[in-house]
Amino acid sequence: MEDMYGRANPKPEPPKFDAEDMKNMREAEETRLLKARESSKNELYWQEIEVEKCLGLETETIKWKQNQTYVEIFVRLDGYAGGMSAHESAKSEDVQVDMSRSRLSVRYKDDVIIDDKKLYKDIKVELSTWVIVDNVLEICLLKFCRRGAGYAGGKSNADTFWRSLFSDEYLNALRVEDSKVHLDSTSSLTEDDVKKSIPERYYETEFDENYGVRVGNKARHSSNRPMVAQNKNRR
Repeated sequence: MEDMYGRANPKPEPPKFDAEDMKNMREAEETRLLKARESSKNELYWQEIEVEKCLGLETETIKWKQNQTYVEIFVRLDGYAGGMSAHESAKSEDVQVDMSRSRLSVRYKDDVIIDDKKLYKDIKVELSTWVIVDNVLEICLLKFCRRGAGYAGGKSNADTFWRSLFSDEYLNALRVEDSKVHLDSTSSLTEDDVKKSIPERYYETEFDENYGVRVGNKARHSSNRPMVAQNKNRR
């Protein structure tokens, strides 16, 4: 540092930057702004995922919802992996999704997000998919018992409704607020009781005709926002 003694105004001089220093500072600021913009985009995307009352559940890091054909699960990956910041991009190779007809496991890096849970109802594994969009893992499960899919054994569309995501969280995962039925005494419920406990809104949700009466491997198209995006990181 330059000697300040003997000067009329003994204050340290401002730092001097050469062209390389200025270039590095400019790049650092651009990187900071880019990260902030990316973080805001991820947050906005997460907030846009809406779960209708009585048709699913949402927490800080996981949301799930349903219609008469599908169950959607959304996992905010920047809430895992040791506090991964929102500007980082999750990679598909860091995600492991294992599903069977009745069970689901999800891992992200070293974090176990869903630990081999038994699903509330069975799914069609070969037609269920997952994708990562803006650091959100989206899992689309095709219901085995869904609208128009046979209704074998005297079942009806009421039997396609999932009260919970997992069978061992029956009471906590979904609140059927418009029901007067006590859901902790299901063994004594009549068929009419069960139907009354299902929100009317559920019967108005969209369904995929391709996976209803007919069987096919066509991409879903019945919603304004596809349940499974057709872009990056698709498995």
